[in-house]
Amino acid sequence: MSDDGFGQHVLDFLESGEFKNLPGNVEFADFATANFTMANLLEDYDAVIFVDVIKKGDVPGTIHEIEIKREDVREDINMSDLYSFSFHESRLEELIVFARKMNYLPGRVFIIGCEPKVVEPGVDLSPEVEKSAGKVARRVLELVNEKFKR
Repeated sequence: MSDDGFGQHVLDFLESGEFKNLPGNVEFADFATANFTMANLLEDYDAVIFVDVIKKGDVPGTIHEIEIKREDVREDINMSDLYSFSFHESRLEELIVFARKMNYLPGRVFIIGCEPKVVEPGVDLSPEVEKSAGKVARRVLELVNEKFKR
């Protein structure tokens, strides 16, 4: 059992029939392990939502949401100085800082995640984290409908 696949489980929810009515300018993508080499993929977007497990030391299944404003991200600052969270080896922090440096970072960046119970190779989520996957998918849709409509 592993919570490493949380983002993929949320993506599966979002691609299911229940969530098909989205604005035409919304795209979903699985970045798997994000790193700074993907920064240019963010260039043409006004906003981005990343979904992953986030380690903050809370109870497994706890949902965390962070909004990062482009102007708060500077190359001389460590992201952990702004936000106390940790992605499990995804290097998302590096991607955000590098994308800002290269002027690829969208104006609005949201990170929604879930406190993991177990992060190791495996297919199934822990029960606590599995319960949160649908909730996070619904929150992604709320953000899309509230903030990203054109």
